[in-house]
Amino acid sequence: MKKRFNFGRLGALALALTLVTSCLTGGTLAKYTTSVDGTGTAMVAKWAFKAGSTDGGTSISTFKLTDTTVGTGVAAEKIAPGTKGEIPIYVDLTDTEVATEIKVDISVTDDTNNLPNNLKFTLNDQEINAGTLEKGTDTNLITVSLSAKDAAKYKENLSINWEWPFNTTGGDTSDKNNGEDAETSNIKVTVTGTQLDKDPESSPTP
Repeated sequence: MKKRFNFGRLGALALALTLVTSCLTGGTLAKYTTSVDGTGTAMVAKWAFKAGSTDGGTSISTFKLTDTTVGTGVAAEKIAPGTKGEIPIYVDLTDTEVATEIKVDISVTDDTNNLPNNLKFTLNDQEINAGTLEKGTDTNLITVSLSAKDAAKYKENLSINWEWPFNTTGGDTSDKNNGEDAETSNIKVTVTGTQLDKDPESSPTP
C-alpha cells in the first residue's frame, strides 16, 4: 500500500525555509553607520575707518586756507603770494582687520577755477598745482595700500600743505592777474577708505 504524500507537511517545510532565507538575506543588508556632528562660528572681520580734521575725529570740518596761514603783510582772511598753511587731516584705522586702501583727493566745485595758478597743494612727495584742478574732478594726492596686518595699526597725519610762493619764476604776471580778479574758490577734500580683496604686495608708509 503506497503512502499518501503529505502536501501539508511540504508546505510547512517550504514556509520555514523561506523564513530562514529571508532572515539570512536581511542580515546581508545591514551596514555600519557613523554620524559625527560639529559646531562652528563665523567671525566677521572688523572695519574701523576714521578720518577727520582732528586726531580721532570722524569728519572734516569746513575750512578756510587762512585758518592756518603763516605769513605777514596780508589782510585777515586773505591769501596772497608769500602765504602758506595746511588743511588738517588725520586717518585712523586702528583695529581694522581687512586689507585697506586709503585715498586723499582734492577738487574745486566752482563753475570756473578761481584759485591762483601758482597756489600749490602737497602731501608727502605729491604736488598739485591749483591751476590744473578741474571743476568736480577729483585729483589724487596720495593712495596708500595696506595689508590687514598693517591696517590694524595704521594711524597717520595726512594733512595737506598749501603754499602760494612769493617768488615764482616767470609767475609775476599770473599772480598779478589773480590779485586783480580777487576771486573766491571752493575747495573739496575727500578721504576714502576701501577694503581690498587681498593684501597688497607691499604696504608703503606715508
